[in-house]
Amino acid sequence: MGNLKKLAGHTLIYGLSSLLARFINYLMNPIYTNYFKNPSEYAIYSEFYIYIPILLTILTLGLETGYFRFSNKYTEEKEKVYSTTFTFLLITSSLFVLYTTFGYEGIINGLDLSPNRWYVILTGWIVFFDVLCAIPFVRLRNENKASTFVILKTVNILINVLFNLILLFVVPKLFPSLPRMGILVIFIANLIASVATLFLVIRYAGFPRLRISKPLMKELAIYSIPLVISGLAGQINDLLDRYSIKYLLPESSKPMFQLGIYTSNLKLAIVLTLFTQMFRYAAEPFFFNNVKKEDSGKTYADVFKYFSVFGMIIFLLVTLYIDIFQYLEGSNYREGLFIVPVLLLSYYFVGLLYNLQIIFKLHDKTRRTVDVTVAGLVLLIIFNIFMVPRFGYQAAAWGRLVSFIFMCVVSYWFGKKIISIPYDFKNIAFYFLLGLGIYFLSVVIRQDSIFLRLTINSLLFGGYIFIFMYHERINPLAIVKSVLKWKSR
Repeated sequence: MGNLKKLAGHTLIYGLSSLLARFINYLMNPIYTNYFKNPSEYAIYSEFYIYIPILLTILTLGLETGYFRFSNKYTEEKEKVYSTTFTFLLITSSLFVLYTTFGYEGIINGLDLSPNRWYVILTGWIVFFDVLCAIPFVRLRNENKASTFVILKTVNILINVLFNLILLFVVPKLFPSLPRMGILVIFIANLIASVATLFLVIRYAGFPRLRISKPLMKELAIYSIPLVISGLAGQINDLLDRYSIKYLLPESSKPMFQLGIYTSNLKLAIVLTLFTQMFRYAAEPFFFNNVKKEDSGKTYADVFKYFSVFGMIIFLLVTLYIDIFQYLEGSNYREGLFIVPVLLLSYYFVGLLYNLQIIFKLHDKTRRTVDVTVAGLVLLIIFNIFMVPRFGYQAAAWGRLVSFIFMCVVSYWFGKKIISIPYDFKNIAFYFLLGLGIYFLSVVIRQDSIFLRLTINSLLFGGYIFIFMYHERINPLAIVKSVLKWKSR
């Protein structure tokens, strides 16, 4: 139980930077949209920032997970793993940034991007520095330096925001003769933050020796390349619903109108993704550090159960208090609120999928992540082709859910052939069905008075937590004492 408390504590710590990043993102959005009056100009920024996570997935080459695996596999050669992974990414990302800096015309023409070359050049340099930050940040996580990780991530966010504000509001007043930079401000501020973060993270993680162990790199490549393929397939899976709405719906169905409603309500469900990201930051070093322990199977089973419960708690938090969450979007978009529970459930199963697929990473079966993700992608494509033209954006939401449930089932089937983990499916199913039952009960007994609705839903929400704690024999006073003890450290 001590390991689980440690995992929970680190998840909370990592959550601080994630929550701050999400909160500041919400704060910056009205600043951007009011400053950049032309939506077409703002759309250029949005388009370029879609490509950044895709490029990071490709250019980190799955070596973040590879570092976890091999630094724990070869415990006496951690420095060699650190040096090899960092140096290899330095070489490959340098080739990439040289291409974006001097070959920007081909990129602009190939992707039909804005003709301003500086958008491409600055994006290339942002990605370059973010790739170089990847392995040092992973090293901090692997060494359980969660607080340092969070502080550096927070500093990155604050530097980014500070230079956005300086370039947007201070510089034009001090130097009124300078030409207007437009959205280049966002790219420049991001680049400054990325450069500063690289120097800081290397300062705390240690500067690696620039060398590559060829035998180790060969092992790393065999292990990590499937993670790149599955990562790309996963991102396509995540974006396919939006493209399906845009391209599969006839013009008479107003595809862009439906897409706007869908993406707005999708953001309400992303809170569950935030929880999964918080958990992943803490869980990867936890899983790899415990892989050799005798009771590791029981530990993974417990983690899976508690993750599923907290995922359902977040599902209920959003759905039972949707009358509050709806104000995060404009009134014109609220006709799509009925798909939020479906989208939340899809993200719930994304979290379960991560827990199930960690088995492949722990036991050098990363090829299975490709098999599962591609199979889920094929299913989603078929589902969307037949359903989206007929049912619109609600079919896209259901397609996500069906695809991720399918991938969870297939991942479990592959996983049990690798290692036997005593998942407590009886209680997991009980908590899952109890959560769904409470949600449907709230719908059936929905009252006209918002005050009465929130009161009843609060009782239902508290009831779920009480049943869970009673059923698991969790003493709330012990939790409070643990938290106070942890905060006093």
